[in-house]
Amino acid sequence: MAQCVVTCAKEVGCTEILDVGSGKGYLPTLVAWRGGFEVVAVDGQEANTSAAAQRSEKIRNLERKEGRKEEKAGPPPERFVTAMIGQNNEGPGVTGGTAAPDLEMVPLDKLVPDLGLENALLSGLHCCGDLTGEMIRGFHASGGLRAMAVAGCCYHRITEPGGFPMSSAAATAAKNCIRWPSEKTPPHWNPEGPGVALGFILRDQACHSVHAAAVDHSKWAHRISVTNAYVAVLVHLVQDFAERCEVSVPTEFISNRATTKGHTKVSCPFGTWASKMLAKSSEEFEKMGCDGLGQLSVSACEAFYDEHGAVITQQILAMDAVSACLRPVGEAVIVADRVAFLLEKGHVAHVEAMFDPVISARNWVIIARKA
Repeated sequence: MAQCVVTCAKEVGCTEILDVGSGKGYLPTLVAWRGGFEVVAVDGQEANTSAAAQRSEKIRNLERKEGRKEEKAGPPPERFVTAMIGQNNEGPGVTGGTAAPDLEMVPLDKLVPDLGLENALLSGLHCCGDLTGEMIRGFHASGGLRAMAVAGCCYHRITEPGGFPMSSAAATAAKNCIRWPSEKTPPHWNPEGPGVALGFILRDQACHSVHAAAVDHSKWAHRISVTNAYVAVLVHLVQDFAERCEVSVPTEFISNRATTKGHTKVSCPFGTWASKMLAKSSEEFEKMGCDGLGQLSVSACEAFYDEHGAVITQQILAMDAVSACLRPVGEAVIVADRVAFLLEKGHVAHVEAMFDPVISARNWVIIARKA
């Protein structure tokens, strides 16, 4: 990513780099040393900017101490700034993590002149949720930004509408689109909607890589069968018990309890794991009328798994395989919408695959320059 930023900046003739969502400062420091640019790094957490500044100073001290660079050689020191990019305190544009509560959001086109930038490339690596869209809008609106190279991330945090769709093409296309189903939103036609609508589930799936599953299918299948399938079998077990008690237990209650209490690192038989999960919610089950469910024995849980586990596991594997196929579709729609926005505004833009998708799933970088 650093080499991409350096190359793009030199091709366009930029002398400055504005890196947003800079975190601990790894990318801006590398860009500064490789390209010799004046670099400003912006992050929403004071802890990140402080740590990045300290790390940068240590690198410079090490260079001087070991004599590889003269004291006055090397790039100008990076500037690390704590700021939140967005339109207002309620709007999108969080730079990742939790910012100070008194930190107000600043539009990017206002921040750029405040920082004294006049000939900058805008960069960002794995910018979370709506931040990528906010950066793209700021790039268009700011005269001090001449080019950009940004990789998005955390698509499940994108707001709809607002962060998506951005382009008029997506906003006007497929007015009668079908929304992706969720527990609260069943499949339905959306004649009055904003055009293409993704929904949370598809945006969440777009965050996950399909490549890791393809490269190591056995590892993927084991993870699904031991984690997702365990939760699914537990849901069926509780619902079966509840039916015999003539009561109802919400599916969300079971899956949430299982998900937040350690199912992702299961290393024991289903019976042992399920019995522990049920015991932790024993009081809640009794209030629902499921007396005895929280005290269900390991052998009883294991017997249920022996009877139903194989079928449920195969269903979960099939469902996950379908969702894996849809992951690149969701990401492609989001990235294409962002590129379409840039093109509609008269800029030159394209997408490049920057990383090995097995190592870094979010590997699409949007590269643009002012026409």
